[in-house]
Amino acid sequence: MSNEDNRARETPTSVEQKADEPTQLNQRMSGLAAQLQTTLNVIPAYAWYAAPSGGLTFVNKRTADYLDLPKDHPLRFGVDIGAQWDAHIPLLHPDDQEESRKAWSTCLRTGEPAELGQRKSD
Repeated sequence: MSNEDNRARETPTSVEQKADEPTQLNQRMSGLAAQLQTTLNVIPAYAWYAAPSGGLTFVNKRTADYLDLPKDHPLRFGVDIGAQWDAHIPLLHPDDQEESRKAWSTCLRTGEPAELGQRKSD
């Protein structure tokens, strides 16, 4: 059976269901992101995640408090503001910035994880 035959057989309900699939997927992803944020906020660690571009989109409460981020800062809520891949570097101690920039760049280029100690900027 051809794709045209399948499209001709679609009922209005199946077309509506297909139209709702992106919305349902977005809702599901939002729910998963909220669950991840909740989990990261209760673990005793400095945690964050980033967009595929490398720009940070979320830091957990412990990290946000350590960095002295305002209570309404978008990183506390997982709001992707389209930050550049290295936009977080100025939050770090000047002596840690170059090593962090190199490590993060390598992670983004290779997809490999890294472990790195960092201090906050004063």
